[in-house]
Amino acid sequence: ANKKALADGAKKEKLRARAKVQNKVKAHSQVINGSQKQMKEIEEALVQAEGIQTRLTHERYARYACFKVCERRLELRKARPQKEAFNDATQEALKKEWQALNQAREELLAGEAECSKVHNELARLRIQLSRDTGARRLAMHHELTSLKPSVGSSITTPMETPSHTRSASTTLPPIGPQTTTATTAAAAA
Repeated sequence: ANKKALADGAKKEKLRARAKVQNKVKAHSQVINGSQKQMKEIEEALVQAEGIQTRLTHERYARYACFKVCERRLELRKARPQKEAFNDATQEALKKEWQALNQAREELLAGEAECSKVHNELARLRIQLSRDTGARRLAMHHELTSLKPSVGSSITTPMETPSHTRSASTTLPPIGPQTTTATTAAAAA
């Protein structure tokens, strides 16, 4: 009756351990699935950020040609003879165009920098999620393998062997300060 109670207790403990591990695995699986969805969304956002950054760069390059033309026109107007060197409507229009093109170029550069920051942050988050997912998968693997009986568990050591099946030669003396002279003498013989 006592053996049956011990066996039932051990079985219940195994079932509790299995349920605990299965709950952990389920929680890890849910987090991993959520992380994978987030990683997909991050990858899509990375592609969009790269596209926006490329468009900003192309727009800046396109405006740079206009900027250089405007600068050259202003230089040519400065090189005019003294009698023609006065501010007219054309001169004012060129100055305003130069200011507008310069401001647009600065805004495009700022937009590119901001886009680059967003891209780097998204990439960092993607790496972080990937590492977390890998760690969770490894934890799940370890928890699942803890449920499976290991190959080495079928081999018993003398300490695990039940006392009624031990021979006199497999009895090991106690270790530590409790060793008495009788057990030391028995071990020496």
